[in-house]
Amino acid sequence: MNSFKIESDTPQNEIVHDDYCRKNLVELIANSITDVAHQEHPSISYGVFGKWGEGKTTVLNFVEEKLLKNKNDKINIVHFNPWVIGNDEDLIRCFFESIV
Repeated sequence: MNSFKIESDTPQNEIVHDDYCRKNLVELIANSITDVAHQEHPSISYGVFGKWGEGKTTVLNFVEEKLLKNKNDKINIVHFNPWVIGNDEDLIRCFFESIV
């Protein structure tokens, strides 16, 4: 008889639920963002890449949690989901509306 385990692919929101040892990665990203925010002309882009279900949203949630705990007035978190936008014009408009 084979046994199997069903796991949820729902993203985690709190690092206390980090089952895959992402804490060091999260701290590296959050510290990098904080360092850049303190520069005179801060500008940086980060990309989180991976297949469906590999934990991209969880990592972003953990980074957000870390940044919010550190309370830095120079850092603003904006949520933007491009997957729900139908065309390029709406995508650009919605992106800038999110930032504003």
